[in-house]
Amino acid sequence: MSDNNFWVNAFTDLSAADQIKAAATMRAARISGLAKYKTETAVRMLVTALEEIYVVDQQSENIIRILLGRGEAHARARYSTEGAVLTRLYNPPPKDASASVPLNPPCLLSGFAGSGKSSIVSALSRSLPPQMCDLGGGKHKLSHRPVRVLRVGTNATLRSILKELVPDEHRSVSGRLTLERLKEQLPQWLDAEGTCLILVDEMQFLTGSEKANVQITQAIMAIAELGVPWGIACNYSLLNRLAKRSSEDQARVLGQRFFLHPEAPTSGDWVAFLNECNNAMLEILAFRLADFKQELWAMCAGLRRYHVQLAALAYRNTRLMDRTKMSFEDFKAAYNSNDYWTQRDDVGYILANAAGNSLAKRPSGRKADDLECTLPGARIFTDEYEMSAKQQLINSGARAAERATLTCNERALLEKAARKKMANTKSVTSNANPPDKTTGKPRLKRDAASLRYASTQL
Repeated sequence: MSDNNFWVNAFTDLSAADQIKAAATMRAARISGLAKYKTETAVRMLVTALEEIYVVDQQSENIIRILLGRGEAHARARYSTEGAVLTRLYNPPPKDASASVPLNPPCLLSGFAGSGKSSIVSALSRSLPPQMCDLGGGKHKLSHRPVRVLRVGTNATLRSILKELVPDEHRSVSGRLTLERLKEQLPQWLDAEGTCLILVDEMQFLTGSEKANVQITQAIMAIAELGVPWGIACNYSLLNRLAKRSSEDQARVLGQRFFLHPEAPTSGDWVAFLNECNNAMLEILAFRLADFKQELWAMCAGLRRYHVQLAALAYRNTRLMDRTKMSFEDFKAAYNSNDYWTQRDDVGYILANAAGNSLAKRPSGRKADDLECTLPGARIFTDEYEMSAKQQLINSGARAAERATLTCNERALLEKAARKKMANTKSVTSNANPPDKTTGKPRLKRDAASLRYASTQL
């Protein structure tokens, strides 16, 4: 095989750990000047910046390496020489209708919502961008797309899913093809583009349909028959649904499984993520996130998406109180706010399960399918995470027990101390907070829920 085999080199160039991290990591972009924008615009800008952050941790690196290995193996087998590729392009062999289709089950990348599944898909797509290549000494120019990403939207059909894989130059033709003809043509088109890995994201949207089981099976079988190594980023509800299929179907739809574990508060990866967020929000933070790594972890269960949502709520409340910098007290108040109610339920359920609490309360009025994995022997938490969850529940129980012994007067004193503490925080981080026009006193826009939470932390 030639050393300049770009089909293979696209994958081997990312074989080392430092190469994977350099290609996939998205560092924080410093957010500046938010104060000049209206509150909701500034919050949206903050969320966008934080969502773009991606720090390749150890488990993500291992998964990316395995998927890259599958793509490389396909490239070596399918694109050994330029001559063989050109022959297939211009003189494709006739399809043998009697040939059996080999099993091609997907790699299943599963985890909690916000654990980083879609981030891995985006990282692989970003690391292997499309490019043009020359064959036959420059006589043949081909589009090389080593990785294709399918994002399944709402109301998706099998046809609409497969059409996402059609090369741009064949879009007009594909619109006139029947579904069966499209399924026959796609392998040739993907082969011409050098596609060696297909990644499917957001397939959980299909689970909301009345014909979900049929649609999911049809989609998986159709993509598998394309003959390209592939993977699905799926939540636990989809994985649980697939696990209920017959043993014969499971052999086709359940391939190698990877579970993305949420980070423990003591892990270096959790601290690295907080530091990146800190760098992005340096202008609007009055404290260092890593100094409260345990407390912030307990508010989001180590799920990065929840941390971003928590930061957005904290910043919105900060702006509504005419301040430009967030304190840790703002994160506490955001955690206990009504706007974080659903996430707070999920966090409590996840931590209770990790701690081994069989009486964990399911999220109010909702199914917990996305928060549980029913596959036998599935390890969805690390030992380190489970230990941290147990300690967190012990600490929470101790605070609750201590508060239960207080008299009404003692609780009133705690509420008063909480008000004073939050007022002091406001005075330290405030930028020319204007007084109330009626009373002349500083405005303290604190809701009762925030005050109740603050008092429990004293």
